Formats: sequence, structure tokens, C-alpha cells
Amino acid sequence: MAEKYRHTRTERNALLRELRRVIDTKDEREFMNFLRENGIKDEDPRFSKLVRAFRDGKIDDLLGKKT
Repeated sequence: MAEKYRHTRTERNALLRELRRVIDTKDEREFMNFLRENGIKDEDPRFSKLVRAFRDGKIDDLLGKKT
């Protein structure tokens, strides 16, 4: 069952590029749509944590990438 959620290296890199683009645009609505499209729904506790970090400008720290 874990295989169901595995991404290839190419797919993972494409997701990361898209996430970086969304973060760089600083568009909260687009960020929320990205989360929803990738399986993190509004009811998920991670959703509010990620959106809060995005609003505070600390999303890079939360995702493990320091700029």
C-alpha cells in the first residue's frame, strides 16, 4: 500500500519546482490550492500549520530549506 504514494525522482522534482514557484509568488490562495491538489485538505492539521507558516514567511524553515 505504501507504493501507492511513491513518486519517481522526476515527479518529486517537478512537485518541488512547482512548490518553489508558488512560494516565490507569495500568493496564499495559490499555495492553498497547491496543498489541496497534492492531498493536504483543509481539515488536515498540517494544512493550517503550513498556511500559517506561509503567512509568517517561515515556510522555508518548516519545509527544511534555509535560504
